[in-house]
Amino acid sequence: MAAQFVLYKDQAGAFRFNLFSVTGKQLVESEAYKTKGSAENGIESVKKNSSNPDAYVVKADSAGHGGYFMSLKAGNGQVICHSRGHKREQLAKQAASELRTAAADAEVVDNC
Repeated sequence: MAAQFVLYKDQAGAFRFNLFSVTGKQLVESEAYKTKGSAENGIESVKKNSSNPDAYVVKADSAGHGGYFMSLKAGNGQVICHSRGHKREQLAKQAASELRTAAADAEVVDNC
């Protein structure tokens, strides 16, 4: 079994994707996209940019909830996806490492 990108349409009608590890752990969730094609391009961008260590940003939650988040940025600087909150910075960095390992060969499951 491989890691999986799950592509779906949210309640607001936007297209999104999540990436799950081979064990079923959610690694990241995407930003909202207006079209399915844009979300599919987002998946390809994650696959392409996940091997670049400079594409990752780990930072403290600025909304005041506490914890840390990991984001992956495309070459144009736009955030493609982000992790859920982590209690410690090291856990957010570990999420980046897991993303690097899982993304390139992940299958795409289309739930749209």
